[in-house]
Amino acid sequence: MAKSPSLSDIQSLVDELKPKGSIAFVSFSGVTPKDIGKTLYLSKKGEIKEAAVNLFSILHILEEDIQTDFIIAEPIPGQGIAKAIMDKLHKASYRYKKPESNEKD
Repeated sequence: MAKSPSLSDIQSLVDELKPKGSIAFVSFSGVTPKDIGKTLYLSKKGEIKEAAVNLFSILHILEEDIQTDFIIAEPIPGQGIAKAIMDKLHKASYRYKKPESNEKD
């Protein structure tokens, strides 16, 4: 299983993307990177049930936000509901720019 990115990994991605457009960050633990344009909280305490309840309102906010170019979502560890939330966030990201990468999906 791949290791989840640390806050410093996420901060590096924010620093890389910031000159290329506006960023929204979806937080699960309440921790946010510096210099982020907008932060939306699935949960501020890392509670999976709270994240599930807040997911669709956050997706609605992001869908209506025409100024956001990139979305970075803090990974949610676990299976079941956690994996379903991450899958839904990934599917909802179709209209946003993707960071350039040498890796293939």
